[in-house]
Amino acid sequence: MRRSFRLIWDRLQTTIWFIPTLLALGGVAAALALIDVDLQIDPDGRSWMTVFQIGATGVRQVLAVTTGAMMTITGVVFSISVVTLTLAANQFGAKILRNYLSDSRNKVVLGLFVGSFLYGLVVLASIDSETDSSIPALAFMVSLLLTVAAIAALIYFINNISTSIQADIVIAEIGKSLGATVDQNLLPGGPDLEEAEIRSRWEIAVRGDHRSPVVASKSGYVEYIDYTSLLDHSRRSGDHIEIHARAGDFIVKGNPLATIHSAGNKDTDTAIEHHFSLGTQRTNVQDLEYAIMQLLQIAQRALSPGVNDSLTAIACIDWFCAALAQMSAGRFRPGYQTDKDGQVRLKLHPFDFAGAVNAVFNPLRQNSRDNEMVTIRLLDGIASIMRVATQADYLQLLFRHAGLIYRHVGKAFPDDPDVEDIAARYRSCESLFRERLQVVRAGRRPEHAGS
Repeated sequence: MRRSFRLIWDRLQTTIWFIPTLLALGGVAAALALIDVDLQIDPDGRSWMTVFQIGATGVRQVLAVTTGAMMTITGVVFSISVVTLTLAANQFGAKILRNYLSDSRNKVVLGLFVGSFLYGLVVLASIDSETDSSIPALAFMVSLLLTVAAIAALIYFINNISTSIQADIVIAEIGKSLGATVDQNLLPGGPDLEEAEIRSRWEIAVRGDHRSPVVASKSGYVEYIDYTSLLDHSRRSGDHIEIHARAGDFIVKGNPLATIHSAGNKDTDTAIEHHFSLGTQRTNVQDLEYAIMQLLQIAQRALSPGVNDSLTAIACIDWFCAALAQMSAGRFRPGYQTDKDGQVRLKLHPFDFAGAVNAVFNPLRQNSRDNEMVTIRLLDGIASIMRVATQADYLQLLFRHAGLIYRHVGKAFPDDPDVEDIAARYRSCESLFRERLQVVRAGRRPEHAGS
């Protein structure tokens, strides 16, 4: 199974062992290198050790104490990390564990303790128990510096752990991660104005071709699709490939991943399947919807009757609106791709702005029907996205959701005086929609908020 560098790196980032292993190996390598340097510049180690006024026995005792302490604290750091993951999963949901595991700061602290322990162990083993034996003075002083750094890292670790489980911090980190995923998956520039023409060219190109399905040999989530390799393969073979899945879809074994349109009556090219990576869980690499689901899980838990935390849900809505505003200014992957000769080769099943808006506002609307605070913030959020949206269909979609939210208000709060506040927000959205629609259709650039 072919896997992109991005997918491999993403998996390494979400493991606990990778960074600590690198730092541990670095500690061993540094110890061996400094011991060798000590032997070359000062074989006896006496000139350096006049600063500490201790001999080989004292150095061994200091190293034994610090090395043992490093291993003890390593166990404490690991235990605190596991407890934090458990609390976060119970409070915010299991999907956000991925964000905790991808946080490299705690793993660097853990690796620093493991690396310091192995460093001290190697230096300790290089010192003879005899009183007049040589002392690797430089390596010993670096060990003391590592001990001081480890203590500072422990203080930082405790501070980072205590702040990382706060709801606002968790939501902000996931919101920033969602924004980064948007940047990675969206293309720069405005809308693809040639979509209709390319669709027509595709239909002409595949008319009358032989169709061969490419089915999945196992079940799993689509983690990554190598569109570049598929395009190269299609160009070399002269075939056209219609992709039925996208990153995040669950594919059952035997179900189609793609269809090959070929001029001749050829057998199915099983090599196509190797451009699809299927795994046991969804990732953020190409799956923009999964990044939305992570934040949506927190919002839905906050809106549940057992929690009823409106402020946490509102914080999620704020970050959702920031991400959707970012999407409205970019361009999603087009539904068709051409090769370098301009021939239409791939038909995709991409995730678009409508899918993102529906994935966000449908569940939030359904779970906030009896919550005036959240309803008001939803309408305010839709207005903030309208102010930066650059396409007419985006504005129409957003206004449609504003209408759905307002329609539920009359049913949920028929005699509530707060309905007038919600109605005022809806009228503001309606006015803004008409104003922005005129601006977009006239081809003018979006004005600043409040226009």
